[in-house]
Amino acid sequence: MGVDLGFGVRKRSLRTPAERAAKAKAIGGERSQWASLLLGYAVSGVGAALRAWKLCAASGVGTMSSIGTGYDLSASTFSPDGRVFQVEYAMKAVENSSTAIGIRCKDGVVFGVEKLVLSKLYEEGSNKRLFNVDRHVGMAVAGLLADARSLADIAREEASNFRSNFGYNIPLKGYWGCAIGKARQAAKTEIEKLQMKEMTCCDVVKEVAKIIYIVHDEVKDKAFELELSWVGELTKGRHEIVPKDIREEAEKYAKESLKEEDESDDDNM
Repeated sequence: MGVDLGFGVRKRSLRTPAERAAKAKAIGGERSQWASLLLGYAVSGVGAALRAWKLCAASGVGTMSSIGTGYDLSASTFSPDGRVFQVEYAMKAVENSSTAIGIRCKDGVVFGVEKLVLSKLYEEGSNKRLFNVDRHVGMAVAGLLADARSLADIAREEASNFRSNFGYNIPLKGYWGCAIGKARQAAKTEIEKLQMKEMTCCDVVKEVAKIIYIVHDEVKDKAFELELSWVGELTKGRHEIVPKDIREEAEKYAKESLKEEDESDDDNM
């Protein structure tokens, strides 16, 4: 029997030519048997994969999987068709988040946020979704809170750089009303009913609270905290959180308005 010594030297086999031929034939048959067995496993695996694919195709399962595989790891990575999946994911998070609205009136701007309470262990007032960007600028956010905090930091830096470079506060232009979150369309419909050019901040605070209570889904969503802030003549141009007594009064007005609407609907039926 030949033995490999590892130095490129091979000892001479002691078998006769007939024995070597028989051994080679046996080894060849054994290899052929293993090759047939492996081929059988491969064919059966392909068949199983094809059957699974047909089943998924027939049931509509898995037809959109892995569409962004490899292109959704960074916000600076574009897919072959020019999409940035990280941005799309962020937009989806905003669309599925709690509702936030902003309304401009004749003497200021009011923000309102439906902050869902995800756990009873949270302290009241934690995980705020209203931020100060500058003395005269506020921000209401929806979506992932960590992303919102990062955006708030960027906005603060931009406002600070603008003041340092030009010597005055960064100016703002925008809408009379805006809404984001999963109930944004219903909130926009309610905002369009208001005569914002004729209302003051004190009037708008109550309407903002009412809109948040209207669009809140009591069936699907958990309990929520109403966050309110404003900036205008009442605050001498500073963005501030609405005082607790005014917020409680606005919530009371919102609940009473909803109750009256429900009673009127019952009477009409």
